[in-house]
Amino acid sequence: MRAAPLVVGCLFAVAAVSGFAVTADNPGLADFEPSESEAAPGEAVEIDLTMQVVSTNDDEAVESIAYTVAYDPDVLSVVEVEQGPWMRGGDATNVTFETEIDDQDGRLHVSEAREPPAGGVIGDGTTATVVFEVDPDTTATNTTVEYDSYEAQMLEYPLPVLDDRTEATIAVVDEPTEADTDDQAGFGIAVAALAVLSVAAIARARQTA
Repeated sequence: MRAAPLVVGCLFAVAAVSGFAVTADNPGLADFEPSESEAAPGEAVEIDLTMQVVSTNDDEAVESIAYTVAYDPDVLSVVEVEQGPWMRGGDATNVTFETEIDDQDGRLHVSEAREPPAGGVIGDGTTATVVFEVDPDTTATNTTVEYDSYEAQMLEYPLPVLDDRTEATIAVVDEPTEADTDDQAGFGIAVAALAVLSVAAIARARQTA
């Protein structure tokens, strides 16, 4: 009689472990493209927010996602968010797309849902494209864009998402000053003149020979 509770307990433990394995064997991967970019103060930077889901089961397709992107509000601001094509893949259906920009705290909230799911979507692609603007008063620095949270719902259960292993780095560089530009132009003219003189000298030498 004492063995029955133990057997039941073991079955529950196996079920729990198996259930976790089903949802975690193939987690989604949220990423950024490009992962590195460069911009001067006042310039815009375009970054694709991407997602990859590998699945061989029909019930493991994604029907909705919701995530938050974090950035430094002292360096960046969001000027445009465009829906990507990934959630519109698979069978045709209506896909909602909602965004909320909080430049004060440096947060961008994005949510997409297939209504109805119509079999969901798998594979990889862009969920949204974000255009950031570098603050005109920012000095040279490196700033990062990363996922603060990520939720994905499959047809039958939630999808774990790896969102803390990737980030996009934006190198803010100083624009060349007018003096630097003039110096570079003068140097270019000098090099060109020297090249012309060298060609002429070689031509004379050949004629003399």
